[in-house]
Amino acid sequence: MKKWIWILFSFLLMACVGQKEDPEPEPVPGPDPIEEPEVPATEGTRFFRRVLALEFTATWCQYCPNMAEALVQAAAERPGRLVEVAVHYADEMAPAEANDIVQLFKVSDYPSMVFDWDISTRFNQQDASRMTAYVDQVLEAGDAPCGLAVTNTLEGTDLSVEVRLKAAASGTYAVMAALLEDGILATQAGAGENYSCQAVLRQFFGKGMEGESTGALKEGEEAAVRFTAQAAASERERRIVACALQDGRVVNVVSCALNRKTDYAYEKDN
Repeated sequence: MKKWIWILFSFLLMACVGQKEDPEPEPVPGPDPIEEPEVPATEGTRFFRRVLALEFTATWCQYCPNMAEALVQAAAERPGRLVEVAVHYADEMAPAEANDIVQLFKVSDYPSMVFDWDISTRFNQQDASRMTAYVDQVLEAGDAPCGLAVTNTLEGTDLSVEVRLKAAASGTYAVMAALLEDGILATQAGAGENYSCQAVLRQFFGKGMEGESTGALKEGEEAAVRFTAQAAASERERRIVACALQDGRVVNVVSCALNRKTDYAYEKDN
């Protein structure tokens, strides 16, 4: 009897040794952050115009990675022109203002995108050509009415941001600023584990989406708007995005890494 038990045990042991576990699927890293190329000019007569790409996304959204990839492609085709802000909804990265932003732009389809805070531009096609066409339309419409420069410092959790706005055209402006975070790893529908989420909106400053008024400015005049906030510690890359608004629409935007500064940027004069 013992002999048969030993034979059976040996057979089972050999069977187990011959088995191999199924390999785990490779994680999908997700797109890199949109790179900010060298500014075309540091002085000139016309301010460099950038476009705000407000992306509505979520980790549960199957097709959101396609929108992110299309935006990276469009940014490569129009260097320096697109600044991404990703608004997550109903997931672990959703900002406190997520519901307000979604309601403001009447977003019901995911992914969706809105340009320059303008609800009439909302679309959900994951198409880079749609994005580059809007950039071209903005540039053909005329020069940027103002320029933006940002200085910010982070000491511990105390964040101080100064946004300077210089008017190329007389008018009343508002300045809106927010903190973004890059490279947040998450399990993403349609992409798998360890998907890298970029340009994630973390918080607005000051009056939030409304922005802080500069008052009336004449051509050539400059105004400075200052924000202070608490920013939780993080090992990931973070940056400030500042927007100039007129009549509730973005007319220029700039991105600046934490503890850095960026000066006015200009178009290359022909």
